[in-house]
Amino acid sequence: MADIVELVPSNLSDEQVPQPPERFAVVGAVVQSEGGPSFQQLRALLAPGSEVRPGEFLAVWHGRRVRDDTLTVIQVEDCREINPNETPELAHTRRALDLGPAFAKEETSTRVFRVALCKTVEDLALDGDKVDQDAASAPQTLCRAGDPVVRLPAKLVTAALGCLDHPDKGLSLGT
Repeated sequence: MADIVELVPSNLSDEQVPQPPERFAVVGAVVQSEGGPSFQQLRALLAPGSEVRPGEFLAVWHGRRVRDDTLTVIQVEDCREINPNETPELAHTRRALDLGPAFAKEETSTRVFRVALCKTVEDLALDGDKVDQDAASAPQTLCRAGDPVVRLPAKLVTAALGCLDHPDKGLSLGT
């Protein structure tokens, strides 16, 4: 008799799935959407309470399938809230009937969530807390649905943009 292949372990838990290092605050996860994720763009489902700003640099951590600290730097282009409880018809009806909001907050709702639209910037390979500049490249690691999206520390944003980490290391052209 052939062995039965177990597709999903019955005892799968978060402890068995590699998590991003503590220095990276998780703000969400990559999700499948029309046309992506791709090498150029992706959407991230934000964790309840996480906020992002247009132009902010985040990163997708690939540690669940690439066994080194590889990140794809992404930049927030836009963010949308999906809340079918607040369509114009429902909001108007509640107001007309003098009813308050009658739905769960984002933390507990299965229907209210936010999705950030992001473009990819580059791949970074980390050596501890430092960027391996020789390994930085255009995005070559495809972000996958489920990959954690993390807040990129300022030091890594500086490296990703190719900026110098201290004003004394460069030439000041004035302001």
